[in-house]
Amino acid sequence: MTAAQRLRVARSLRQHGVEKLTVQLNPQDRPTIWIVCEQRVLCETLAVQLRTLGPVRTGPPERAHWREQELPDLLVVAAPATVPGDLAGLERLLGFMRSLPQPARGPLPALYVEGAAGLPPAALASSLIDDRPVRSIGWPLEREQLLAEAEALLAAPQRPLSLRERARSEWVTRRVELLYADLELPALRHAIDPRNAARPVLLLGEGGTGKGLLARYIQNLAEPAREQLLLIAAPSLEPGRIEAGLLKLCAARRVSVYLSGLDRASRAVQEELAQLLGQSGWLGVESLRWIASASGVRRMTSGLLALPWLRVELPALRERPDLEPLARKLTQAWARQAKREVELADDTLALLHEYAWPGNLQELESVLERSLAASAGAVLGAADVRIAPEPGAIATPATPATAAASAQRNADVPAPTESLAASARTPAAAAVPAQALEPLDPALNPGLSELVPPLAQEFRQPLLAIRTYTSLLDQRPDDASVRRKLGALVEGDLVQLDELLSRLERFIRFEPPRLEPLDLASLVAAELEKRQATTRARSLVVLRELDHAAPPVLADAEQIRFALGALLDRAFRMVPAGGDLYIGSLHHPAEGELPARNRLLIRFHSPEEVLVAPDDLQGPRIPLDVLMARALVLRMQGTFAIDSSGAQDNVILIELHC
Repeated sequence: MTAAQRLRVARSLRQHGVEKLTVQLNPQDRPTIWIVCEQRVLCETLAVQLRTLGPVRTGPPERAHWREQELPDLLVVAAPATVPGDLAGLERLLGFMRSLPQPARGPLPALYVEGAAGLPPAALASSLIDDRPVRSIGWPLEREQLLAEAEALLAAPQRPLSLRERARSEWVTRRVELLYADLELPALRHAIDPRNAARPVLLLGEGGTGKGLLARYIQNLAEPAREQLLLIAAPSLEPGRIEAGLLKLCAARRVSVYLSGLDRASRAVQEELAQLLGQSGWLGVESLRWIASASGVRRMTSGLLALPWLRVELPALRERPDLEPLARKLTQAWARQAKREVELADDTLALLHEYAWPGNLQELESVLERSLAASAGAVLGAADVRIAPEPGAIATPATPATAAASAQRNADVPAPTESLAASARTPAAAAVPAQALEPLDPALNPGLSELVPPLAQEFRQPLLAIRTYTSLLDQRPDDASVRRKLGALVEGDLVQLDELLSRLERFIRFEPPRLEPLDLASLVAAELEKRQATTRARSLVVLRELDHAAPPVLADAEQIRFALGALLDRAFRMVPAGGDLYIGSLHHPAEGELPARNRLLIRFHSPEEVLVAPDDLQGPRIPLDVLMARALVLRMQGTFAIDSSGAQDNVILIELHC
């Protein structure tokens, strides 16, 4: 039994009338306590009272004093003052607490002790210490109350990682080990070293080299631990509004901020970021971890380059010496998931070496998955490799020069614009902040030409699966299981394609929307009720948090019902049996120039696929039904954002004006 468990038992027995109880702890089980205070007399007074619980160490809120000490089980802190409004000591104390590494079991609990003059007030201190479990005790000190509060904090169970958080972290680690295990990246080791926690990280590499994945990897291994990775597209930032927006995002939270496409931000934005992140800016000393990515440093300003970056340079795939073992590992990973035995032929490896891979790791994975899925043999030969993305296209090996040019063109594509302040507003009910969403281009209003590529993709995927099973049927004509799977596949896919075509026909016939007052929460509830049979049949858990008190939105009832139905049907198909889906709505009153609006958030976990592959060579591949839903929302002067950058996490955010 651990020290915390023994203390929990002791406290429970006291509550049931057992007053005299000696809690026997092994010396190595006794909890350690730090008493952090600038007044030596108060430190010694607290130490005498708390030594019965375990070893006690005392000292001022200076990091150097505690540098060689192992982290304690409990912090007891005090910042006494004699004049109302004197918060200098409390500020030093808060800075010290936030500088401490965070153990894997969770934030260190803290017990705040009020000064003899009742200053600063315990209520104020407790409200400011909001990044960990905290209790407070007033003056004068009573030994029994002090021990009871300390025991309560020690006995409180630490919050373990949820299954989803653990799965996400493990997925990121496995991916990094798969893609970079044979590549020497000493700068990456420096980036995850706790001694470099205050230094910003700059990930340099062409598109498709996995910069976003490594940002999440650095976030997962950060010391002190960070609550969240905030994703911000640097080209979408507006000069003059960055500081206010980041204050909203990062206030009182221990987070990492990932600025993607830093070299594509405007010069004014780069200069403002350099000032804020430099020694003279407050962002440089906040408890934030800054991670940025760029395709190169050529277009970065001298102010940004002068920052103390830890540069992690990711080589292009054509320059990596481990292409062959990497291709073999990716093939084995696919084969394990597909429960097949397959390997790459020598002529296939030669072909992979000849091609210059302008899309880098992402293109290599896509080519191998596409080729392996279309091949039924145990050996993938060069003739089976489908480098060309479209059927009938000619796969001509690219040269390093053309690959570099293609990567540069990809890096030059302008990012969608949306102000940081606008993206920072988040519903309290939502589990995901809006700033983590990549805004889709609001100017896009798809016509038939834009709808054809996703429509072709919707047809190509089932046809590829049917073709694969047909080839298996030719090889095993007497296998009844193959015939059954082929029949079920054809029947299910044809039903989905028929529904998709019917939905597309309705979408094309829509007239310009007629905006009328509409109860969004009731409409969402009605659409969920229609899908109750599917929810029960697949044992899904649908979590609702709808704001029925919100004022009506201005929308076309038929078109918004169509959009919601398309999004919910897509989500219900992607969520595995027994999975869960969150849907919440919240009203946001008018704020400055922003009108009143209602926000709707849909979040779900899908282990097999994601809504959008944001780094795809052909641009974001948005499913047809999602593309139609987005177009309808935009036509009603709403906003639509989507994020699939997490480990199989999908988030859709919609805002409609009231």
